[in-house]
Amino acid sequence: MNKIYKLKSHYILYIDLLGTKNNLTKDKESEYIEKIKAIYNETDRRLKLIYKEVYKNIKIKFKIFSDNVVFAIEKLGKEEDLQKSYKQDIIIELATYFQLLALEKEILTRGAITIGPFIMDKLMISGSGLVRAYELESKVAIFPRIIIDNEIVMHFLISNFLAKQIRRDNDGIFYINIFEKMHKNFDYSKIVDSLKNIWSNCIYDTPFLNFNSVVGKTKPHKTDYNKLQKIYWLITQYNSFCKNNDTAIKLPINTQNELNILRMEGNYYV
Repeated sequence: MNKIYKLKSHYILYIDLLGTKNNLTKDKESEYIEKIKAIYNETDRRLKLIYKEVYKNIKIKFKIFSDNVVFAIEKLGKEEDLQKSYKQDIIIELATYFQLLALEKEILTRGAITIGPFIMDKLMISGSGLVRAYELESKVAIFPRIIIDNEIVMHFLISNFLAKQIRRDNDGIFYINIFEKMHKNFDYSKIVDSLKNIWSNCIYDTPFLNFNSVVGKTKPHKTDYNKLQKIYWLITQYNSFCKNNDTAIKLPINTQNELNILRMEGNYYV
């Protein structure tokens, strides 16, 4: 008799690694794959050593497929407030940690958190909850941010602890401000270097340290403003964070006048 799959309600975190297609077509394909492998290995290690030890009674499901990763925790119909709080905290923590870990490797990510029917086993991963998370990530998130489904965001905002980390963006979408917890596990200077390198590579295909030597020269391609839009969104988030945190290192990217920025980014000589 065929097995009947019973989908259950889960907290679902779906994350997409941006730019994978382009990175895999470049000469540094192996280097990029090693970066992704390192991110996945470190995430798996953290799950085993921290979350599964601290929250022994909470099963955290974790699946990697292509350039996507899914975390899920079953949401029981009847459970204590403390148990609900733990699960919500884990999902937000995993989203923050994974996105910062990828950013350190100069990889932008985008994702979504929702609640819905879901199933994951050794053979498959499916459910309308997963479809909802994918649609939110691909159609609504837009920027390199992990958003929270507006339909269920109150599950998270009732916690004063989580509310400090959740922001409502100018477009009305709730997202996780990853920089609020950066000081606990990450080095400011590494994040800053990564942001600068992502910006520099987008324009001249060169690390930030070499940027001044190539400014004004013929660029290898026209600037990808779709990607640059996402980079500037993240830089703006970091600079806003810096204004309220004296220990943070401010980015120098936006300190130049607007005309010089346009000359570096643009293709006015074409």
